Amino acid sequence: ENRADLDRMMSDTKQLSELRSLTSQYLRDPAPVTFFATIARECLKAPRLSSRPDRADRLGAYNLLNPARHPNDAARIKLTQISA
Repeated sequence: ENRADLDRMMSDTKQLSELRSLTSQYLRDPAPVTFFATIARECLKAPRLSSRPDRADRLGAYNLLNPARHPNDAARIKLTQISA
């Protein structure tokens, strides 16, 4: 459920664009801003490693090598950013 919500949020470029626009209007002056989601590690899955790029996951986006380790801890996942 939480993983599906995260995937949906990450893929909704219109909503992320509106969030950046609203933040820029609120701040008025250009300022760098980065948005993160804090999510329990237990909601993340370990990446699938493969020699075939179409079947493998990218590391770094929001995959952890071993999310089962410390499952009650939280991970910060970058959603979007505004450059100054």
